Amino acid sequence: MNNSILMAALCLFAFAGNAQSALPGNLANTMKAMGNDLKTISAQVVDPKANASSLQLTDHFIQMAQHSKDFIPDTISSMPNTQQAAAKADYDSLLDQQIELANRLKSDFASNNNTDAQNILTQMATLKRKGHDAYKQ
Repeated sequence: MNNSILMAALCLFAFAGNAQSALPGNLANTMKAMGNDLKTISAQVVDPKANASSLQLTDHFIQMAQHSKDFIPDTISSMPNTQQAAAKADYDSLLDQQIELANRLKSDFASNNNTDAQNILTQMATLKRKGHDAYKQ
């Protein structure tokens, strides 16, 4: 095994280990991590040489989106009890849609289809705005 492959494998292992143990403890930090991932992915989506990095970031984004469902946004907590369950279901649905788009994004990066990846990132940005409009204070 050449040194560059070995280094890449070690980096992936280290990234995977850190991702598992470093879940943010609140929604704000979880969403910030998601935003940082999308910002970096968006900046490098035009460069197919960065697709391996974009795949890793997309995996992290998916993990953070899943983790976001562990929290209840303050806007939902402050709603009348009769509305909270439906709002939480909608919130979770928006995150599930982001995860679905992120999985498609991973597929595009894996096949070096950066044009479609850019289109998916546009859809993800639109969905992010929709979620923030509904649930961010």
